[in-house]
Amino acid sequence: MGKLKIVIWFICLLITVGTFYIMIVGTASPDKANGNGNPALFVLFTAYPAMISFYYLTINIGVRLILKTKNKRLAWILCSTSLIVCVALYFPIRSNAEAVKLGLEKSINKDYSKGWNQFTNTIYFNTYTFLLALFLCIVIATVISNIKITKEMRN
Repeated sequence: MGKLKIVIWFICLLITVGTFYIMIVGTASPDKANGNGNPALFVLFTAYPAMISFYYLTINIGVRLILKTKNKRLAWILCSTSLIVCVALYFPIRSNAEAVKLGLEKSINKDYSKGWNQFTNTIYFNTYTFLLALFLCIVIATVISNIKITKEMRN
């Protein structure tokens, strides 16, 4: 792996984490009327290419690291562990979404309890969804590397 790729990955990581943080900070409080739209989306749209690059490079680096070991059993253990973590992350994400929905339904902004708006950014952009995306990258990387290892073993 080239140093340039690692530097680009790290810069994309910082942009992605910063975007998640700004989306959380930019979420409006459900108990106050808010008519400014969803200004945090501007940050999301400008950072979207860096976020996609981060996930692509994470998968690419993961495949290269797993192919270095050429240990199929270790890769499947990593994949199954990541899948278990992904399933475990579903529950806090769901409870966060329900809490935001209930908070909106009890507030003056009950019309905003559905969909994606300035009050629901924290449902889609929080620590759990960031970790979920990372672990899904690990799952994808292990599947791709196991396919490549299997092809090499057949030849």
